[in-house]
Amino acid sequence: MSAQPPRPWLELAITAFCAVRADDLLAAWRHAPLDRLGWLALLIWLAPLARRESGPADPWKAWSLGAALALAVLSTLVDFNVFGHLALACALASWRRWHWTTLVWLGAAVCWMPVFGWLFRGLGAPGILALRLSLALLASIFALAPRRALHPEPA
Repeated sequence: MSAQPPRPWLELAITAFCAVRADDLLAAWRHAPLDRLGWLALLIWLAPLARRESGPADPWKAWSLGAALALAVLSTLVDFNVFGHLALACALASWRRWHWTTLVWLGAAVCWMPVFGWLFRGLGAPGILALRLSLALLASIFALAPRRALHPEPA
């Protein structure tokens, strides 16, 4: 018996719950000097979601939604915002089909999170912004690259 893919309404509900758990992002992007324009990095990072891929049931969707839900609940329990941000990233990543490039793209989600500004605070606001946008752009280009270009056929 094969596993049933999550229903679209369930995916949407989990993603919405994770977005609510990450609602502090808006305040950070508006008021924290090192996090300004983080929303732009998020928009660039989201670009691969514009290309919907079809195919057979993908176990990745269930795993990433499960991780998103677990991280969102953990964020609620310990009141540690980064878990909410990671939950949102996992929930959004569930909207893509599995490929190893998806993990690279998911890892680059840190570029739109406030923890990125904290980690690279020594660069100053302009340097952090340049690094954020560069990482988001590179990750999106990588995720959108045709898969056959990443796995060339042997001659």
